[in-house]
Amino acid sequence: MKYIVSNLKANFTLKDMEVYNKALSSIKTSLDVIVCPSYIYLNMLSDNVSIGAQDVSQFKKGAYTGEITAKQLASIGCKYVIVGHYERKKYFHDTNQVLIEKINNVIDNKMKAIYCIGESCTELKNNEVLASLEYQIESVLGSLDKETLANVIIAYEPKWAIGTNELPTTKAIINTVKYIKKHIKNKYRVELDVLYGGSINEDNIKNIKTIKEIDGIMIGASSLNVNSLISILNKL
Repeated sequence: MKYIVSNLKANFTLKDMEVYNKALSSIKTSLDVIVCPSYIYLNMLSDNVSIGAQDVSQFKKGAYTGEITAKQLASIGCKYVIVGHYERKKYFHDTNQVLIEKINNVIDNKMKAIYCIGESCTELKNNEVLASLEYQIESVLGSLDKETLANVIIAYEPKWAIGTNELPTTKAIINTVKYIKKHIKNKYRVELDVLYGGSINEDNIKNIKTIKEIDGIMIGASSLNVNSLISILNKL
């Protein structure tokens, strides 16, 4: 396992973030700990974690009030950017073309894009998981050149597992991640790292740890408590 991503979403006041960040400074691990707070807290993160952004503008620069560009993120030391999170697609209606533009902007500015894919509950029930993931891969990654694609990390997050305290069986995660890696390698001739995310917590991290096929994890709700995040780290 290489990465642990903490997605703090739209949480924390400045005081909350200061307390959280102080605790982060004590972390000692060989993993790349990527913390993704709200934009306004990015340049205050502890030196022993990597700076990650939760999203990025599809535009390179210009008169786009309220947008944060990839160039701006890179200028403050951001290393990773989450693109295509389920919540962005659901609430902000990011299209595949928008995601392609965001990923290109991220990688053009020497950062890595963490591209999120995952099936819905309906797709799971209808045995359409692999078909759905294949579509999400090809409709976005298929438009990238090989050099750009090599700087993408896949985050497999089943939509139905986000914030529900439910997650796939260990066997299901293994089989799905194997499929994702094999499909990308066969289709695009590149090998990409794949993370798992969705309802990871202190109780199930021991099982997640046994899955050698994944290259890291993405944590949402459980990472809001910094002690929980550190506990998860200590169990990896």
